[in-house]
Amino acid sequence: MKKLWCLIGGFVLLSVSSNSYADESEQTQFIQQFNSAKKSKILILESFDSLQQCGVGSCDNAYRTDICEQVAAVDIQTGYQITGDVGGADVKFKLNSSDLALFKDLYASCKPTSYQYWNFDSLFHVVYNGDAEKAVDNLKKSLK
Repeated sequence: MKKLWCLIGGFVLLSVSSNSYADESEQTQFIQQFNSAKKSKILILESFDSLQQCGVGSCDNAYRTDICEQVAAVDIQTGYQITGDVGGADVKFKLNSSDLALFKDLYASCKPTSYQYWNFDSLFHVVYNGDAEKAVDNLKKSLK
């Protein structure tokens, strides 16, 4: 019985630790492209533009997931300024108060979902579930 629990525990650990990236360096490269507030807003705006060209289904789901992954990357790069400061976190850039409010609004619209869970290696799937038009308007205004 003990061996069975070890086997199940190891499987769960592997399942939780896997993500949609082939390896850690690919994940690191994804995160590092978010190296300023302006660049981050442009990249996220591009995903919203692509989302608006989608219909429904996997295309819609993929871009809604991508938007939340991008917000998470900004959070990591800012030392978790969006979700709450983590002592000793590596800070690549800081968000000013208006950008912080914008990213907090985006983050608040990222919700867990089980939609198409079979397409994702990770156990926790999060998608953007907010008003895309409002987010696009706010992103565009902040870039002026």
